[in-house]
Amino acid sequence: MTPNLIAAWIHRKCEKRDISNPATALCQGASFSQALKMRAAVSYYYAQNKDRGTEKWHNAGGGNCSGNPALSHTVSRYMISLQRRKV
Repeated sequence: MTPNLIAAWIHRKCEKRDISNPATALCQGASFSQALKMRAAVSYYYAQNKDRGTEKWHNAGGGNCSGNPALSHTVSRYMISLQRRKV
């Protein structure tokens, strides 16, 4: 669930506000550059944890996940879509 929370946090800060759309009504419209900094900060935080490091987020078996959630496929996919909308 952590990758989804990271993507939601970046979404709320960086998506363009559209009052007519409930999904973006509370968004703040920060730049894509700010989104990159936010992701880098989260990635750095998890990289400091010896169990997480710089390894990509993956299923470690038994319902457990391992690695850095900021490097997950979910966050990566969201960042690419955000870049297409912003740049």
